[in-house]
This record gives sequence, C-alpha cells and structure tokens, in this order.
Amino acid sequence: MLGQRLQRTSIRRLALEAVFLVIAVLFALTVDEAWEDYENGEAANLALSRILLELEGNENLISEANAQHGLEITRVQPVLDLLNMQKPIPEDFDIDVGFQISIMRNTAWESAQITDVLRHLPYQKVQKLAAVYSLQELYRNQTMQIFNYQGSVEFIGASTEVQLQSAFQRLLNIYAIEQALHEAYTLSISN
Repeated sequence: MLGQRLQRTSIRRLALEAVFLVIAVLFALTVDEAWEDYENGEAANLALSRILLELEGNENLISEANAQHGLEITRVQPVLDLLNMQKPIPEDFDIDVGFQISIMRNTAWESAQITDVLRHLPYQKVQKLAAVYSLQELYRNQTMQIFNYQGSVEFIGASTEVQLQSAFQRLLNIYAIEQALHEAYTLSISN
C-alpha cells in the first residue's frame, strides 16, 4: 500500500512537473518571440530613418536641378515661340540648352530590401517609398536617354531648330518628373 501511494504521488509530481515544464517552455518562447519582434522593429525604424535622410538629400538635389531647369525653360520658351511662328532665331541667342542632372542615392532603400527589414514596416509606408524610388528610376532613365540622344548622329546631324526643339521637349519632360519627385519626397518625408 505504501508503494502504491508513493507511486501515485510520484505520478502526480511528474505530471505537475511536466505541466510546469511546458508552461516554462511556452513562456520562454513567448519572451524570445517578443524580443525578436522588438529587434525587428528597431531595425525597421533605423532603416526608415536612413531612408528618410536619403530622400531629404535627394529632394535637395532635385529642387536645385528643378530651379535651374525652370530658368532654362523661361529663357528658351520665347525662342521656341518664334520658331513655331516660323521666324528665325535671334543671332545673339545661345542655343545650348543646359541640363543639370542629379544623381540621387538609393543605398538605404536597397540595403533595406536586401536585409528584408521592409517587411516589418507598415505596407502603405513601404508602398509610398517604393513609388518614390520608382520615380527616381524613371528620372535616371530619362536623363540617360537625353545624353544618349544628344550624342547620336540623329541629333548632331539635325538642324539647329530641330536640336533646340528636341532639347527643349526633353527638358520639359525632365522638369515635369522633377516636380513630381519633389512632391513625392515631400509626401514621403512628412508622413
């Protein structure tokens, strides 16, 4: 009888220890999961702050280029109006259209993508940032097309009027993208 009582007590004790052991393991897993979430959140916040700093720097570059391009558009537009009326270009007019190309950074964005930290940010924030960086890529592609075109036989062999009209149209496209980028930067940085 004493042996049966000891055996029942041992079984109860083992069952109780097993329950406590399961609770302890579940608690440890919960703490580990919470710590991992905390670290991921901190990494996401750090990545976001670096992305926003990068975008602020890019915004400054685009604002500067956009201002210069606005002045260039103002300078060239009256001459294009003359060309459209089939009047000659004034002899003292400098036909070179100035382009200021901004090389924007995207290293913080790419680093966040490579490390997969973006998945810990709100989806809408990532979507807005992705749109800004896509617009930056469009800008880069358009500026490269300008340089490629200006070095082409088609451009070099064209008349002065055609060169001026082509350069002006491309400048207008770049100017519009710069304005869109400036607006996108403002929205991304402020939110």
